[in-house]
Amino acid sequence: MAIPEVADALQALSISDPEPEYLLFGPTGERAWLQERHLRWQEGDEDNLVSWTSSLLFALVYVFHLHANYRDTSAFDDINLCIIDTDKFPKAVFLRDMDLIQVYSAFDADLKNFKGLRSRRDWYFGEYLSQGALKMENKCRIVSAQAMIDMGLYDLRHEFKTFSRWEISWTPPWAKPVIEFRKLVYQIEGSGNSDDRIWIAIAIARLFGLCWVLPMAANLGALLPPSEDNTAIIQAFRITFFTGWLALPRSKFKLIYLDDDRDNCSPLKTKVIAYGLPEVEQFGKIMRSVYKDFCVKKLRSKLLVANFSLPERPPKNKY
Repeated sequence: MAIPEVADALQALSISDPEPEYLLFGPTGERAWLQERHLRWQEGDEDNLVSWTSSLLFALVYVFHLHANYRDTSAFDDINLCIIDTDKFPKAVFLRDMDLIQVYSAFDADLKNFKGLRSRRDWYFGEYLSQGALKMENKCRIVSAQAMIDMGLYDLRHEFKTFSRWEISWTPPWAKPVIEFRKLVYQIEGSGNSDDRIWIAIAIARLFGLCWVLPMAANLGALLPPSEDNTAIIQAFRITFFTGWLALPRSKFKLIYLDDDRDNCSPLKTKVIAYGLPEVEQFGKIMRSVYKDFCVKKLRSKLLVANFSLPERPPKNKY
């Protein structure tokens, strides 16, 4: 693929194809053809593209698609969810499928037809592409589907248990269950009621390690019916292993505030680009709600310290 800042991208890639220049800088028509085949999941030795998604919902449904796929039939112990911190990679390593399609659809009729399908909001699933073998060490967390199931995935959403019972076939469901799930959960704004399932989301998220708990819990919480104020989620995210603690040193004039997890929910530190995906939009709303609660708590703490540091008023002169 001819991509911007390709030099930065190549630093993070270990291209597995023997002729990487062919894919990165080859004829435009051939690059368009390669993308169209990859996006339609057509197998080929010349394809060294890798698909990613910004939708946890889409990735989780894919777990059950693989389990029921006659070409795969993997056990849940052998299917893993890999999450990555994209900030730890150079720019242009991950490219949005629609951006590539927009550039190359003019050079391939099949890719142009595929663009029409992906342009429909219901049929967009937040796909991104990378090329070659990524250097993933210290940039990702990998957890098996079985571990998530054991920790309560079926209790979080009963639909996943239904998906686990799909019969093995050549074309098991994938996209349509995602579309149906979206209609069921996100159709009415503020339709959800607070419940205890957010604690299941947190338990599953803890499988990914401490620094990943909050964003994963927020992603899993986004699969629950949305509420107007996200009260249950905000209260759950105030617990110690998320937020750190408030330290008041000997000098009461200086406040040490340790709450990096929730501070990272800031739109400036965690950019959420939903592109119309309702599950990602809900994730963004949860992150903003958590950050707002963090800011209010921090402000109150600073006001408390300010009150401590105010000098005492001298007694009024009785005369």
